[in-house]
Amino acid sequence: MSNIIQVERRVSEKSENKFLSEYARITDVDNIIDFECEIHDENDNFLGYYVPGAVAEKFTEVFEYASKMKIGSDMRITSTGKNVSQATRTNVHGEKVDIPYTGVIGAFEQDAGERFRAHCRLTNFTKENFNLVYRDMMPLWNDIERVYKEKMPEDYMNQCNTADKLRTDWRFLNTPFTTVTVNNNFRTAYHRDAGDLIGKGQAWSIICTGWRDGKFYGNELVFPAYRIGFQMAHGDLLICNPHHVHGNLPRSRGERISFVCYIREKIFGCMSASEESDYGKKISEWRFFGNKDANSKPRRTNK
Repeated sequence: MSNIIQVERRVSEKSENKFLSEYARITDVDNIIDFECEIHDENDNFLGYYVPGAVAEKFTEVFEYASKMKIGSDMRITSTGKNVSQATRTNVHGEKVDIPYTGVIGAFEQDAGERFRAHCRLTNFTKENFNLVYRDMMPLWNDIERVYKEKMPEDYMNQCNTADKLRTDWRFLNTPFTTVTVNNNFRTAYHRDAGDLIGKGQAWSIICTGWRDGKFYGNELVFPAYRIGFQMAHGDLLICNPHHVHGNLPRSRGERISFVCYIREKIFGCMSASEESDYGKKISEWRFFGNKDANSKPRRTNK
């Protein structure tokens, strides 16, 4: 049984938005948590469950494979810090910004408005590196699931039941997730995760970190509204609600990799993989031939 710690919200949910796109500062934090515990707010709402070193052995085992997963960034403004100069890699404070290797493996739904990808699919990196993602990294994925099941069995079963409602094409192996965000040496600015299914009785997100040679050099994870942070050293794991604003303190050196495992909310509206692929081809043909007649646009057969 872990310690249950109750923390008080220090700013309103609306005021919490003032932190967005800013970088975390040590002055934003009263306590950095480095021991196993479960955290609730003053109304007993679940915020997180932190387990130091939970997956350290398996993360060490697969670290070299994980280090190959440097996925090109889309430079999302909310998580890279506002006013970032892409030419000089500096922010508004003149601080050097890491090349933000951040991307997604596993399943992803159709893009909003179907501007780019009209169909649900496995991400390009996943398809092009199938053995790396699913075979070589499997020991870590299995270990993350093991810790979730062991530490929060009821929530784990709820998430499995939620994932069972998905088409199997979109499950990340047989885990209760669909998707994993991969960050390499990426100090995120304050942001809220979006697009993931979160809620008691449904699903939580899991964050875990690994450091080359197991050496820890910063990048603690901060939740400024509660003035708490989590150390996130080698193999540490946090089960949490990432819809609260959060971001990282600086890293002095070393290679740090983090994985965020979750269920994409809109994946539940996806057809089978083969149906989605056929639909994507039809949409591409419809666009290529310049036919903008909405009545002739291919229709999805399942919502």
